[in-house]
Amino acid sequence: MLVVHALVSEPLQQLLAPMREADPLDLAADLLGIALAVWVAATARRRWGDDGDMATATSSAGSGPRGSS
Repeated sequence: MLVVHALVSEPLQQLLAPMREADPLDLAADLLGIALAVWVAATARRRWGDDGDMATATSSAGSGPRGSS
């Protein structure tokens, strides 16, 4: 969905804003940002599990000898 938005937004901006031109570098930056966000999300999901509950990973890290007193 975001890729479609990136592909449509550049030509649409040129049509709706007369002083603006579609720029292939803007499109490339949009697509690179989407790819980076997908990579970060996938990495976080692998690190903290499929449910994405980072609180569980954090709380289990603190249950050492101190937590059992």
